[in-house]
Amino acid sequence: MDYRKNLLFNVASCVKKLGGKSQIITKLGNDPFGDFLEEKLSRIGIDIKSIIRSKADNAGLSSIFSIIL
Repeated sequence: MDYRKNLLFNVASCVKKLGGKSQIITKLGNDPFGDFLEEKLSRIGIDIKSIIRSKADNAGLSSIFSIIL
C-alpha cells in the first residue's frame, strides 16, 4: 500500500475545510475502493479531474480509513 496517499488526501481535505482550493493529482486503482475514494473526495469539494484510474494498481484500504476520519 502507498501510505503517501494518506497524507495527500488528508492535507487536501484540511486545506478545503480551511476554505482553500484543493486538487488531487494521483493514480488510483480502477476498482471499488478507487470509486469510493474518488466519490468521497468529490463530495467534500476536492477537484478530482487530474486523478488517473489504472487497472494495474489498487487503491488500498489504508487510504479509505484516513478519508473517513
